[in-house]
Amino acid sequence: MEFNIFIVVLILFVIGNFLFFMKAPDKYLISIYGLRKLLYTLFVGAILIGLLWDEISLSNWKFLLTLSSLVLFIDISILLTPSIMKFWHAEFNYPENVQKSIKESKRLRDRILYRVGTMSEMIQNVGSYIQVVSTDEDERIEDTETFINEYCDKYGLNTKLFRLTIQNVESEQALFRTLLGETLEQIDRDYGLSLSLNREENIDVLFDSSVLSVLDEGFMILPVYMDGNNLLAVIESKKGEILEVDAVHITNLIFLYHSFTLNL
Repeated sequence: MEFNIFIVVLILFVIGNFLFFMKAPDKYLISIYGLRKLLYTLFVGAILIGLLWDEISLSNWKFLLTLSSLVLFIDISILLTPSIMKFWHAEFNYPENVQKSIKESKRLRDRILYRVGTMSEMIQNVGSYIQVVSTDEDERIEDTETFINEYCDKYGLNTKLFRLTIQNVESEQALFRTLLGETLEQIDRDYGLSLSLNREENIDVLFDSSVLSVLDEGFMILPVYMDGNNLLAVIESKKGEILEVDAVHITNLIFLYHSFTLNL
């Protein structure tokens, strides 16, 4: 009788497992470890109850072996199907890597959404951030830094701007490359980096308006080329982590400041 009840419980477990997977696959993958614990808890509990009620005898090893094989089959065929890591050694592992990947993706999504919200708020209220516009170029650079660091401070970052004193990039390419090299040397001195070791390669990246990532050291360098106002923006990770979306937002904030102040 108890064996029949246990079989019914296993059937309900299999059906519930399938419905759970169909309804919420992401949450299902995260919960597999708990489902396996539940399956083996049901198995051990059924054995112990059977022994207490004298429905099962330890001498009936064939029956116990059948139950164990049934539970093991359910575990392998249903719960562990996507994550048999080493078949020939019979080493089975629940999808821990999948769980970590899903959790990290959700955390990254949430962090991006917070940043998008901050960016949206700054665009809508740009006038409240920019009160006075200086005509001095150095002061404008400092004011721009103050503006974009309103964004950076919220996420443990800091941005410093380096001005490239050249008017026409297209007609003065050789001079522009020289300025990029000199600015990289200055960035090396200021931050203790080694960008000059791959000088020409890094210059090519920035010359092509691409982002130069030094994320292993917590830095990202953005080229921002505007008419007569060309900059390199160095994003430094202070307490937070630099995301790719930060490069997009900070570049847009620089353009926003430049465009907004031209109309004042």
